[in-house]
Amino acid sequence: MIKRGKNFVPPPKNGSDIKELFKYLVSVGAGLPTDQTGLPVGSWTPELLANTISHFESSKTGVELRTVQHWFQDNDKGISADNIYWLARVFGCDDPDAIRAWRAELNAANGIVNLRVPL
Repeated sequence: MIKRGKNFVPPPKNGSDIKELFKYLVSVGAGLPTDQTGLPVGSWTPELLANTISHFESSKTGVELRTVQHWFQDNDKGISADNIYWLARVFGCDDPDAIRAWRAELNAANGIVNLRVPL
């Protein structure tokens, strides 16, 4: 599905943990721009994802590349509430309703109950 010129994938609501969910979203190109046929252009890399987050106007500091690299690695590190918000913006294609849905899904997958960053 295309939303705002990007590949939108709705939250699966399947109880995945944060690493499974993140790997799935990266593998399907969620949030990437699409070509004329509706397919994602390119693929997510730590560098591209960090750069994308850093370009949001409200992201004054962005996110460190090393932090994003941890998300791509097979480890038991979670994702902070602030970074969940940025990922929700990416995967929600910067659409307010989709951001809220993705934020809830990512928080559930990450085990975070407190939504600290308001929309």
